[in-house]
Amino acid sequence: MKSHVSDCVPQVERLVHLLRENQDWELEARFGRIERGRFLPGVRRQTMDRLIKMMQSSSYFTEEEKGWTEMHDFFYRDERGRNVRTRVLFDPNRMTTVLQTAVTEKMESYLLSHNTPSPHPMDVRVGLKTETPVDSASSFRSHPSVSPHHVRIKQHRRFRYEGWAFDFSITWSGS
Repeated sequence: MKSHVSDCVPQVERLVHLLRENQDWELEARFGRIERGRFLPGVRRQTMDRLIKMMQSSSYFTEEEKGWTEMHDFFYRDERGRNVRTRVLFDPNRMTTVLQTAVTEKMESYLLSHNTPSPHPMDVRVGLKTETPVDSASSFRSHPSVSPHHVRIKQHRRFRYEGWAFDFSITWSGS
């Protein structure tokens, strides 16, 4: 865990270097706080609303879809022990349910801690991950019964600026 910006730069540079070598990987910075050595993602709702309002009023950012999009995620291990996420989305234009299944793998991550006293401390987890899509239908035919170890309902908004995506999510989950 790093606590000063100058201490964090080499780790973030390493992640960006790895990302440039593996362009199908995803770089993610997630805000939250560190308690008892464990990262807990999330910020206060007022903070998120303020950031969304700033992005909506900026001419630099475009919102991918207007408003919130809801999805349901099921996390489990496949028969080979890989981490899998099946996402269920509702397409309101076609009135259909869409399944997206991917094998997920965390490649590397760092915790960046905000050690100065603050009424609302904010730490960051920066990491690289991969999501390899798999055919949902064939995945379920070969493994029709799974036991999710984690289930999440997520409402999501995405803003874009050039090649960057800024995601805001409200989640409810259980393990």
